[in-house]
Amino acid sequence: MNVSEPIRRNARISPDAAAIERIDGSIITYAALDRTLDMLAHRLREMGLRAGHMVTIVTADGHRYLV
Repeated sequence: MNVSEPIRRNARISPDAAAIERIDGSIITYAALDRTLDMLAHRLREMGLRAGHMVTIVTADGHRYLV
């Protein structure tokens, strides 16, 4: 199973449900988190990243780190 599958399943079932609540009270929905996964996967493939490659993550935005 892909680690993103539970997020994607929830995005299909309840796209507007809160997936993440930020400290400032703003909400990231499952639909938004799913779109972020797609955008990141597309960008990484464009950069040549393939299964088995290692990466370093640097971000100030928690939900993007989670992705």
